[in-house]
Amino acid sequence: MAPADRAAMLATMRVLSALVSRLALRGPRLPAAGGLLLALGIVALAIGCARDEGSVSIMPVTSGQPAQGQPGPGASGAPAAERVAIPAPSGAPSEAALRGTIRYEDRLYGPSGFTGELRIRPARGILVRALDAGGALRASTRTDGEGAFLLRVDAPPGESLRVQAVADVMHREHRLLARTDHPGGRPHLLELPAFVVGATPASSEAIAPASGVGGAFNAMDVAYEALRALAPVLPKHLPTLTVIWERGRARPCTSCYRDEDETIQLGADPSDTDEYDDDIILHELAHFFAQHTHADDNPGGFHRDRRVSPALAYPEGLAYFLSCLVRDDPRVIDTYDGANRVWDFERVTIDGLEPPETRGTSDGRVGGLLREEIPGSILWDVSDPASPEEPFDRITLPVEVHLRLLLGGVQDRPARGGRGIDLVDYLDALVCTARLPAEDVLALATSRGFPWLAPDCDALPPIAAPPTSGAAIPPSPAR
Repeated sequence: MAPADRAAMLATMRVLSALVSRLALRGPRLPAAGGLLLALGIVALAIGCARDEGSVSIMPVTSGQPAQGQPGPGASGAPAAERVAIPAPSGAPSEAALRGTIRYEDRLYGPSGFTGELRIRPARGILVRALDAGGALRASTRTDGEGAFLLRVDAPPGESLRVQAVADVMHREHRLLARTDHPGGRPHLLELPAFVVGATPASSEAIAPASGVGGAFNAMDVAYEALRALAPVLPKHLPTLTVIWERGRARPCTSCYRDEDETIQLGADPSDTDEYDDDIILHELAHFFAQHTHADDNPGGFHRDRRVSPALAYPEGLAYFLSCLVRDDPRVIDTYDGANRVWDFERVTIDGLEPPETRGTSDGRVGGLLREEIPGSILWDVSDPASPEEPFDRITLPVEVHLRLLLGGVQDRPARGGRGIDLVDYLDALVCTARLPAEDVLALATSRGFPWLAPDCDALPPIAAPPTSGAAIPPSPAR
């Protein structure tokens, strides 16, 4: 049958079907006549199709079962319409699906450093994409919480597609990616076997090796965990954060967050690699979250093993606390080549020892220089369960309540402490905003030798005006 004749016959079929539906609404006797008309139409169409076998198929539908995409019988009792299926011409694009799993090798470590053991972990929230021979994007998706993905693509049989897993993670609306050193840095990615539509198995998996791009995928998975843990209190919209990492390449700041270009510079000096130091990655991520929730006024600068200004000690202590909170562990471990360093914010020790400067300030005043371990340990004590072993720790603030206070609820009152959000402002917020007993907050401050006195919440001095210059904050190195 010629295409024009077939089209005309199909149109006739639709008219007959519509006529039957109208007749069904007219009365109990008319459906029989309508059925006769429809039967005649079907016979005519079948005869025409026999002249061109295989071009059209008639698929009857049993009474009361609607064809896919068609409405079922209504209240009038009208019968369901027949379905006509026309096969796609050979070689035309059709939807193909590729299933798979993306994982990466994680280097395990503990208080004694790296153990030498590798563990295969799922790469969660990772971008998976299909590219054609010219490099054009044909389809993309993301892995789920188990690293599994389902990639659907419209492609003709026989077309070969490149499939890549990219170190680009997303959780809800928040996105991070990892690439090589800038300028012109390339994203870190993992090539999967080519997918030839209709010819190769519709499943694939890949593992990012620790000796290759595994470090980039580890950084992305650490970020995924942080986003998952902090999602309830983060703003819906955050800028995309880029992690700059390249194997064997050191950074002037070792590892640091830079707000001027929204990057984390992740150190990869062979003697001090940070791509598998989860605690350090979380510390820098915390600076990013704090920057975009107005949680601190970090002036930047070196801060490790020294007393620094209150405006620097507080945000660094906050970043260490958030790192501990995400992992539910008061220890922060930084590994080196053949060595490591362990902070314990519960016991307030470094490598098992308590440095004398982790108590008090340089001049005995709240505006004096202090160590980052002081605010970090107080923040931890506010969140962890009260313990009879620590009679000064009588506070257990629910995690989400604490996070909402920290990420945007602490305000700078220079007349109480110094310029910039500092430990004084945080302790004041515990009393005047979270409404914790002043004597319990004072006990925590006193335990670290910090000379804070409870405020009169009804007579607090005014909040500092936000900065208007828009000047970029210098990077705050991990050490």
